[in-house]
Amino acid sequence: GNDDRCMNIPQVGRLQALNHNRSYIASKCEVSWWSTTRGIPERNAQQAIAFDYFRSLPESLGNVLEIGAGPYTKTRLILEQQQHIKIQSLTLVDPLLEEYLGNPNISTSFTRTQLCLTNRTCIPVTLYSTTAESFRPIQQFDTILLVNTLEHAENAVDILHTIYTLLKPSGLLLF
Repeated sequence: GNDDRCMNIPQVGRLQALNHNRSYIASKCEVSWWSTTRGIPERNAQQAIAFDYFRSLPESLGNVLEIGAGPYTKTRLILEQQQHIKIQSLTLVDPLLEEYLGNPNISTSFTRTQLCLTNRTCIPVTLYSTTAESFRPIQQFDTILLVNTLEHAENAVDILHTIYTLLKPSGLLLF
């Protein structure tokens, strides 16, 4: 039925959705929620505190991949908290990117070509409107962000495998 608790594994959590249809329904709920939420996500302040305002991050994150970026992105949160941090390139992956960009009721922090910060600095972006499980770029990344994503995934194990193959050996995983 509608009860996904059977997918919970003790001391591990949920590793995959019950089925594709349940993931589809969840994605529609996500778009609906963002359609009524304007501006900064309500949990950003708590997440900044939980990550100690990202003070431990290096000054350069290099080529960055954010999986499950949503319309606001955690990259934006990091760069607003630590304005000295530099990024060489930014790739955003989220199966709902096109819906976010095409919905006039959803405020995104990026366009099809750039992510802009409140200080009016803009960073070029590459967008992939696909699931993390099916994302297969030809490059590796210096930094991968995966925050508030696994619980929305159809298959968390596939995503973790993707991250393992995409993160450079000396790379940074923030999740």
